Amino acid sequence: MNTSKHFVFYTYTLLPCTLKTESMDNNKTLELEILIVVRQNRRVPTHQIYRLFEHRWKLYKSKFNELATEGLFETVTIAGIPIYELTSKGRVRITGLIEQRERDITIRLLHLKQIRPEPTRSWTSAMAFLKLLKKQVIAAR
Repeated sequence: MNTSKHFVFYTYTLLPCTLKTESMDNNKTLELEILIVVRQNRRVPTHQIYRLFEHRWKLYKSKFNELATEGLFETVTIAGIPIYELTSKGRVRITGLIEQRERDITIRLLHLKQIRPEPTRSWTSAMAFLKLLKKQVIAAR
């Protein structure tokens, strides 16, 4: 009988979901990504959390330690396994960061809708127009 413990890792793709915006700086983006990873991966032991960040751990490590020092998440033991869990302060912070991100994206979308360029004719439609014009000139002779 195999009594070894197996851990299931829930990976979270960090970069695709976090669009860098002009008003949300890189530190807040890192903070949001770390808090989301901690919230979404409650079964990952503390000594293996770095695996969720893959090759980017060097980038996240100092911010991760800073957030732990601020008390945004804490170590709790569940079934004898130490894991990270968001504190109430961490939940408030993640909510604030998500709301800020949402505002930034909404503003950006509104800005993009206002700047929408006038559609240009494609090459094929321009060629079709020239052929039609040529036929009309020939017919008018």
